[in-house]
Amino acid sequence: MPASLVVPDPLVESAPRVEPTSLAERAPRIEPAPLVAPAPLVAPVETPDPYDGEPAPDTLEVPIVADPRTTPSGGTPQILVLGKVGLQNATGSVEDGNRARLLEFAAYLALHPGATRTEIDDALWPERTGTDNLAVRNAATSRLRRWVGQDPDGQDYLPRHQADGGYGFLPSVTTDVGTWNRLLAGAPLEASTEHLEAALPLVRGVPFEGAHGRRYAWAEPVRQRLVAEIVDASYALAKRRLLEGRWRSAEEAVAVGLRVEPAQESLWRVRILAAHESRDAGAETEAIESLLSITERLECDLQPETAQLLAALKSPGAGFDRLMVEAL
Repeated sequence: MPASLVVPDPLVESAPRVEPTSLAERAPRIEPAPLVAPAPLVAPVETPDPYDGEPAPDTLEVPIVADPRTTPSGGTPQILVLGKVGLQNATGSVEDGNRARLLEFAAYLALHPGATRTEIDDALWPERTGTDNLAVRNAATSRLRRWVGQDPDGQDYLPRHQADGGYGFLPSVTTDVGTWNRLLAGAPLEASTEHLEAALPLVRGVPFEGAHGRRYAWAEPVRQRLVAEIVDASYALAKRRLLEGRWRSAEEAVAVGLRVEPAQESLWRVRILAAHESRDAGAETEAIESLLSITERLECDLQPETAQLLAALKSPGAGFDRLMVEAL
């Protein structure tokens, strides 16, 4: 996969369109709405460590509009990492100066249930490896327990640590990654269209977006896996929609993947083809220019499939439909 480069978000407007059922049909098209000018991704913001005694602004939690298909029943707490890290449906409270660090702690526990105290210390306080972090860890655990709160039966969502066990939330505390994993099972390209349509709305941005530069080192393998799966899921759904002649749906799906991996050429080819098939010359030109700008900044050559597609677009002939399929 090519190296990522932060570029404008290639989201497009959703607008009703009458679409034919296959690429081969050339029925009159309803012109799509123009692509909106995208906004840049949010850059990470440096914040001091609240446990060093300095107040930290809230830089991680953002309001979340939950997808009704994936919101846990009963409004139980859910930890979000498919975008900016957040915690929704907590029943307790938290001081602003502790929120950023506690969000990282919550994300780690949610993704590593049963973690030992040594594993937690090494992940969250790597600069203190080999020292006794009991006081810091206990303070953070108590604050997080207070924030997440209790279930309707009065049980802590973050139970007290037992000497013979690890740390972890009650099973009723969920994550967006858990929902993502259940829908796609680690194989987005083979997932059903229904599951792809349910999974992609979970993605609000780059996984762990906006995290403090010195934090979340433990999350890098998770982030890389999620980025790869988001790209695959975006491509799989966009390709299916393009081959069905549903160009606006293809553009919407491909925008999710380009948000997290802006240099992925397979996604750009789908976007270019969707604009071409919808007879939107402006959108086609904009997509091509955006792609060429990215490759120029990365100082890399176009993939052969992309180069062939761009050459064919200059004078599409009788074999263009076959070339389109090959470009996918």
